[in-house]
Amino acid sequence: MKAKLMRVMITFGTTLLIFGIIVTLSKETIMQEHATLVQKKPNSITIENNKGRKTILSNTVDISHVTEMGQEYWIEYKKKKLQPLKLVSIKQ
Repeated sequence: MKAKLMRVMITFGTTLLIFGIIVTLSKETIMQEHATLVQKKPNSITIENNKGRKTILSNTVDISHVTEMGQEYWIEYKKKKLQPLKLVSIKQ
């Protein structure tokens, strides 16, 4: 009887731990900032905010309208744990 209760408790604890890890890793945050475009590559862009912090964003949207380096844009991107930052939108 005691061994069976111990097995149930271990299974419950393991399930709870796995669920907690999945919830933590799937949390997503949307960020917005006014920043200057520093570099544009086919799969990513580099931006610099007003405080001088540079950020590399992986490109998942069409940015063909973005042509000028050094121009300021409103940039929206999403942040997920253990994944690169992903560009959501960029507007002048």
